[in-house]
Amino acid sequence: IFRYQWEPLLIPLVPSTITRNSSRMLRPICTLLLALVGSTIPAEARIGETEVECEARYGKSRELPVETGGGLTPKATESWVAKVYSTHGLRIEVVFDDSIAVFIRYSNEAVLQITHATPPAVGLTASEISHLRNVHLKDGSSWQTYRDATLNGIAPSVKLWRSSSKTLHAGYDRDQKKLFVCSTAFWDIVVGAIQDRTKGGASSGAATRFEGL
Repeated sequence: IFRYQWEPLLIPLVPSTITRNSSRMLRPICTLLLALVGSTIPAEARIGETEVECEARYGKSRELPVETGGGLTPKATESWVAKVYSTHGLRIEVVFDDSIAVFIRYSNEAVLQITHATPPAVGLTASEISHLRNVHLKDGSSWQTYRDATLNGIAPSVKLWRSSSKTLHAGYDRDQKKLFVCSTAFWDIVVGAIQDRTKGGASSGAATRFEGL
């Protein structure tokens, strides 16, 4: 979803196949060719932590501009800031809303970037996915497999979960080899935009959306 250095972070959460099937929504522009083999992951930020707390865990970050599309309005996302961290062999992408982490995505970090058209060679293991999801849980909540009619239909490579408290969503994209965890508020904004765009694909919706083109 974003290049190794100064490309903007593109929303939404879903892979490039969705952008093609949903009237060319802004699509991810970069993946990594070679990735580190995952090892034990001892440190994680949490959804709800501040930028200061994330930097204390991860070290210095690089800030990236957020470029929205697919129905996400600048007003809805004007308080979002995207940053990328590198630690413990992971590339960690975080979206902050008013300095609070609302979206975190994990992937194995590249040893060498040669192309931005090929997914990382090494995905996260099942135990790493479980660990990185579980650190976000509070008050005895657990993860439950979740189905979203829109996303399951257009992004079959993404496995979804929702916390039993219904405050968090998570997903692992088997094609892109990336895990995300986000707040339900963030999920509702982004997935709501995807659902609106998908509905716009109907004949009447398309006529309204593309009027004058």
